[in-house]
Amino acid sequence: MHRSYLHFFFITAFIISCCSASFKRSIYAGKATWFDTSVGLEGACGEQSANSDHIVALNSAQYGSGSHCHSRYV
Repeated sequence: MHRSYLHFFFITAFIISCCSASFKRSIYAGKATWFDTSVGLEGACGEQSANSDHIVALNSAQYGSGSHCHSRYV
């Protein structure tokens, strides 16, 4: 039984190490600000946001063709 736990541990560790290597992480810094979204304008992703939404503004190099639309960041 002890051996099966070891196998499970090593297989799980291997899977986690393979998966975590495929994620690209970047750190960006900037200033936080607030703006009123109730003026009725659509954002770059084509939808109007509410003042309660958390929105991240990207520069044109990061925004690119819009592949970041509706993404979640931590």
